Amino acid sequence: MGGEDITPDIGFTYYRSGQRHTVSDAVGTRTFAYNTALQPDSESITGLISRTLTRSYENTGVIGRNTGLSTDSSYAVTYGYDNTSRFNYNVFTFRKR
Repeated sequence: MGGEDITPDIGFTYYRSGQRHTVSDAVGTRTFAYNTALQPDSESITGLISRTLTRSYENTGVIGRNTGLSTDSSYAVTYGYDNTSRFNYNVFTFRKR
């Protein structure tokens, strides 16, 4: 049928540990960073938009449990757990820029 593939390329790079480092496509580039426990720490997006998504984790109690995420101080989600460590609630916060 002689058509030309116009699908944009997608490129990936990885750290030696096997974790994704970057993803590049027609929209832009996403760069991933990890904490010392090898959990996703942040994701920076550049291209059509520029934002950084930062994840947070417990430092006490159930160490390493995901406690939420935020984006460049304009949006945040906080996760809560009950006394048996079951997911109990989330709180969405929107801030004007």
